[in-house]
Amino acid sequence: MLSRRDVHRLLGAAAMIGLSRPALAQTKVPEGVDSHAHIFRRGLPLADARRYAPDYDATPEDYIRVLDSHGIAHGVLVQPSFLGTDNSYIEAALTRYPSRFRGIAVVRPDVSAAELGRLDGLGVVGVRLNLIGAPDPQFDVEPWPEFIRQVAKLNWQIEIQAEARRWPSLLPALLKSGVNVVADHFGRPDPKLGVADPGFRYLLEAGRTRKRLRLLAQGGGGLRGCPHRADAGSRPARLGLDAE
Repeated sequence: MLSRRDVHRLLGAAAMIGLSRPALAQTKVPEGVDSHAHIFRRGLPLADARRYAPDYDATPEDYIRVLDSHGIAHGVLVQPSFLGTDNSYIEAALTRYPSRFRGIAVVRPDVSAAELGRLDGLGVVGVRLNLIGAPDPQFDVEPWPEFIRQVAKLNWQIEIQAEARRWPSLLPALLKSGVNVVADHFGRPDPKLGVADPGFRYLLEAGRTRKRLRLLAQGGGGLRGCPHRADAGSRPARLGLDAE
């Protein structure tokens, strides 16, 4: 299995030597959006609680070269979990490349409305909750209800990474609030169960009836290698190059 580092290096090498669909890049106007990518560099302040820390760089310019080599017009920069709530690196990229990028930030639930407004002005369009190794938030207990209201008011999305078995507990309060919800990694079904995972089936059913729910397909999900991945397509999925 390729690591995230291997994927970045292969994509970068392919872009440099012109192997990544050069005809498309040269003859077709770039279009489409890669909806999940991380940027970072060594030396950035890291979160105290983290599962991973990179020993290589993935800069905005590296990412733009990958997008261009594939004829993709835009990308969504998702704050990596290992950088915590310090969104300054993606903020700088949004400021430098406003026509190419939008952002998904990581913030505390007690963040002020003014701070969310500032991020909105920079091009942030949502917030991410990586719940792997963390308890379920109590979405019905402050500060969560007010936080969710502010996110919904901006018409942002809440992007959540959590195991499929947890979604039946997580999703109802979010959908009731009217906020847009994105399930990272196709909702992370158990690899042993694949599309038969009850939590994943719950997400599919919710996606058939709720317009504010989307599944985000990218590396590391429990559907890797599954011959029935097409079952996940109850509603249009969003595609992303990489995730952590």
